Amino acid sequence: MRRVVTTWCLAVTLSVLSGELSAWAEMAVHFIDVGQGGGVFIQKDGKNILYDCGDTFAGPAVADYLAALDVETIHFLVISHAHKDHMGGCIHVLTKSTVKIKRIFHNGSNAKTGTWRKFLKEAGRADEVVVVERDRDENGIQILVAYDSRGARYSKEADNSVLVRLVDGRVRVLLTGDCEATCEKEVSRTSDVQSDVLNVGHHGSDAASSPEFLKKVKPKIAVIQAGAGNQYNHPKQSVLKRLKQAGVTEIYRTDRHGTVVLHSNGTQVTVETEK
Repeated sequence: MRRVVTTWCLAVTLSVLSGELSAWAEMAVHFIDVGQGGGVFIQKDGKNILYDCGDTFAGPAVADYLAALDVETIHFLVISHAHKDHMGGCIHVLTKSTVKIKRIFHNGSNAKTGTWRKFLKEAGRADEVVVVERDRDENGIQILVAYDSRGARYSKEADNSVLVRLVDGRVRVLLTGDCEATCEKEVSRTSDVQSDVLNVGHHGSDAASSPEFLKKVKPKIAVIQAGAGNQYNHPKQSVLKRLKQAGVTEIYRTDRHGTVVLHSNGTQVTVETEK
């Protein structure tokens, strides 16, 4: 199936995932199907970035995905927050894969879970570990947090999510982890979150994607990472409705489309799906 949608200055094409990157693509964002969890691999300006790795069971699949793309080095591994369905799989990538991790960014969570403690222990395998205290820009890879202006972490770990905003020419992509309404309100107050593509927060939970946040982001394309038949019934119908009301014209879901890959050349976006 193939169709073309024009939104603002972006030409959006949907085709079947070929497993081969478009020759013209300057940035590729791979929303990996990790089941009920989050895991995004980015290729941008010669750098490889991994944003979360799914749950512990997804670690081998993420490692295999990277191996299939001949990825030998991850320049930035960004952990959104300490929930297992986002960072559990990163332990496998750190310990069982051949990929070299250069820098790890995380929120400095004080979570006491065994999975988080194990991750922190294995994070020492990277060349550098950075606790994100405030917004930072790594050459067009913007790392954003909601807690920078209040001097303390939120009581709810989801709201401590580290977000990533990718800037490629006129194309903007926002990755939100489990950022919910409290996080959304603060991060959109302190940072520019406007983006053409939104990785929908908390797998399409009703606690995220508030109308106010969507009004600030102004997305035209939404990608939801959720497991097929998940027990939480993500994404919620209320969220799908809010996305459409906010002007989103294309919604992709890993529970239905499998892995979703976005290619950008700075002005055009092509979206390929596995299914």
